[in-house]
Amino acid sequence: MSTFVPQAQIMFNKDIVRCLESGDARSSLVRTLEAMVGSLGHLAGLVSSSLLPHQTMCIEALLTIDVHSRDIISTLINENVSEREDFEWTK
Repeated sequence: MSTFVPQAQIMFNKDIVRCLESGDARSSLVRTLEAMVGSLGHLAGLVSSSLLPHQTMCIEALLTIDVHSRDIISTLINENVSEREDFEWTK
């Protein structure tokens, strides 16, 4: 579990930076948010399936990170963040 948490955060950061540099940040962020919501649904389904305890713990940790990431993306969209240097992204 200790390696996938930082990897998930690094991937999230790269995805958001890519959105902000795309030329149409809002549309890119909306698409990323939609993908994130789909991923959350898939992960939630896995939690209720038959998993080993350590697998459940990993999925729950990833769900927590992804819910936080979803909330960050929503804030970026609502605050009309469009550049890497915007405060809402850098804080």
